[in-house]
Amino acid sequence: MKTIKKLLILILFTGFIKAGTLNYKLHIKLHINSKHTLRIKIINAKTFRVDTVFYIENSNDFVLQGKYKHLKGSDIGYYQVVIREINNDKLSVGFVTLLQPNPVYVEVFPDSVSFKGSKIQEEYTKFYNPLRRMEKETGKLKSRKQKKKVYKKIASYILNYAKQNPEKIFVYPALGDYYYNYVDKEELKEICENGKKYFPEMFYVKRICREANGYSLAKQKAPDFTLPDTSGKQVSLSGFKGKYVLLNFWASWCVPCVKEIPKIKEVAKLYGDNLVIIGISADFYEANWKNALKIHKPAGIQLLSDRDTDIDYGVKYIPRNILISPEGYILEEEIPPTKLKKVIGKYISE
Repeated sequence: MKTIKKLLILILFTGFIKAGTLNYKLHIKLHINSKHTLRIKIINAKTFRVDTVFYIENSNDFVLQGKYKHLKGSDIGYYQVVIREINNDKLSVGFVTLLQPNPVYVEVFPDSVSFKGSKIQEEYTKFYNPLRRMEKETGKLKSRKQKKKVYKKIASYILNYAKQNPEKIFVYPALGDYYYNYVDKEELKEICENGKKYFPEMFYVKRICREANGYSLAKQKAPDFTLPDTSGKQVSLSGFKGKYVLLNFWASWCVPCVKEIPKIKEVAKLYGDNLVIIGISADFYEANWKNALKIHKPAGIQLLSDRDTDIDYGVKYIPRNILISPEGYILEEEIPPTKLKKVIGKYISE
């Protein structure tokens, strides 16, 4: 069997204008010698949470079908699909496809993917192929300066396409996932306005707008949120009014985040009931998050982010620590792990 490199997989489904759910049907044919059970995950790319899991046994030709949620104001649903072989980590197949609520046929080869049944897929492919070639170019570079030069080139390519094709759903994830960092704020504002017109609920549009308009939260009212804990119970920030709250944005795959867990524990022990600690994980997979909690046992209440919360709090990088007053206002929006005790000590007595 030929080894297939691990790829990030994005799937965009399209449907009717009103927000709701539509049916999808994916006919997938793998031109790969596989005799193992396949595990296929349909992932909501707004939240990066698994919506559906399929298990396909001893078959390289199969159909996946079900329902997907689409955005308000468009017939688009934004998802990822991950195909892996169970008991064989060498096979991890990824591909990008844009679907409308009609059957789409996908053929997966060791080094390429072909599609039938989706006109928008053809548009995406024409857009993405040059981008992919440039991204492969960065993989050959060792100098950060050289890579940055290519990143700017990629950002410019996406930006120009987005300006000419603001109605195309795929331009916003392409720019908003990372390359917005290399775009001038004034130009980002133009993309933001276009995005709000066509896809106002999309996570990547919100991120682009936040970056374009700035996101300083100092002395502002802390945005409320309601997120699930490990048992699925919904927990709201507003439930802790009257107490100091430390928000710790982190993820199991973030090495600096894991390294600061002992310092968060020290703070929890030092201030006790005078401080509520809420960890908000950006983990893509719930299982990874729960496993990390068992291993590292971080302090405080642990919740799983819905990504909109990340946008509301301007979380661009993690770890990020934010201190909120008993009245619900943000006191400190960027506390380094090494200064947690000192900064929190300005407001709370031990």
